[in-house]
Formats: sequence, C-alpha cells, structure tokens
Amino acid sequence: MRRIFGTKKPEAPKKAPVDMDAHSQKMDGRMQAMDTQIAGLNRELKGYQAQLKKTRNPAQQRSIKQRAMLALKRKKQLEKQRDGLGQRMYNFEGMKGHIDMAKDTREHVDAMSEMAGALREEYKEIDVDKVEDMADDIEDVLADAEDIQELMGRDFTMGEDVDEADLDAELAGLEDELFDDEGEDIGDDIGTTSFLPPTPATGDPIAAGGGAGGGGAGRVPAAEPVAEPAYGFPEPPTTA
Repeated sequence: MRRIFGTKKPEAPKKAPVDMDAHSQKMDGRMQAMDTQIAGLNRELKGYQAQLKKTRNPAQQRSIKQRAMLALKRKKQLEKQRDGLGQRMYNFEGMKGHIDMAKDTREHVDAMSEMAGALREEYKEIDVDKVEDMADDIEDVLADAEDIQELMGRDFTMGEDVDEADLDAELAGLEDELFDDEGEDIGDDIGTTSFLPPTPATGDPIAAGGGAGGGGAGRVPAAEPVAEPAYGFPEPPTTA
C-alpha cells in the first residue's frame, strides 16, 4: 500500500515566533560594535599620519601609506555595512511599530466588543414602554403643577375694578387738597412776618422807627442824655 499511495510526509516543525525585542537588541549590539571598530580605525589613521610627518625615509613612508590604505579600506567597508544595518534597523523598527499598533487596535476592538455586549445586557433590563409611560406621567404632573400655580396667583379680593380714568381723577383730587392745605398754612403765617423789625416796648411802630414813608414825619424826638452828677451834685444846664 505504501508503494501505491505512498506515505505522508512528516510535517516540518513550526518555527518559533521571532522575538522582536531580542532581535532589535541584537542589531543594536552589532551597530555599536561597528562604531567601535570604525573609531579604532580612525585612531590608527591618525597614528599613521603622525608617523608620516616624522619620517623622512621614502621607503618607510611608502610602507606607512600602504598600511594606512588598508586601514582606510577597512573603515569604508565597515561604514558601508553600518549604513546598511542602520537602514535595516530603521525598516525593522517601522514594521515593529506597525505590529504593535495592530496589536493595540485588536485589543481595543476586543474591549469595545465586550463593552457593547455589556451595554446590550444592561438595556435588556429596561422596558421602553415603561420609560415612555413614566415620561408621560412626568409631563402630566408638571402640567398640573402649572395649573395649580396659575390658580393660586389669581386675585380673590372683592374690590371694584379701577381704570386709568379713575386713577387720574383720584390724583387730581389729591393735588387740589394739597394746594388748599398749603394756602391755609400761608394765611396763618401772614400775621407774624419775620422781615419787620421788632416793635419797641410802647407798641407803636411809628414812634419807634418812623412812618411808612420813612421820611421822619411824626417822629418823636429822642430825649437828650443827662450827664451823670459829679460828686453827687447835678450839672447846670448848658445854654445854646
């Protein structure tokens, strides 16, 4: 049977997934080793340069230049390899970043899917008809409250209706009463005018300060002053 149908080929062993972090660290180590070698070649070239300045023998100078040329070729080769490795590292890091982003996106989608299921389960416990009935009840209660407030704000007094004409007539009557009160106060104050000078003890204003014309008619002459007696005897009258 095996000659006719043959045998099943054994499956190739599955390759282990690449550890991207370990691979990145390996490439970094190689890059650092190349930089160290290039720095050593630069020091070697500086040494050859110093030897060329000190040596005057042509044969020795040619030997030094040959060794310097080999060091320079090695340096150029390492720099080329380093540049290629740097480009590969750049591409590797870019792919690694895309993979990390894809993993984050997958985890985010899984989390949102679980949240959507949980939200759906929560809303299953809520009856939409009950919510609608509750909203209608709330609207009815608010409408009743508004009607109650409107009723409580009505004027329940039994007073008569008053319009603008009644108001104008009332204000006019109050103004007339105020004018009459002010007139009575003025009439009472006429008998005690404050701008007239005070009357003397005799009670006759004409005798005190002159007549109405102020010309001195009817004025009583004032008595001449009497000198005080000297040593108790009266002074004799003086003749004009």
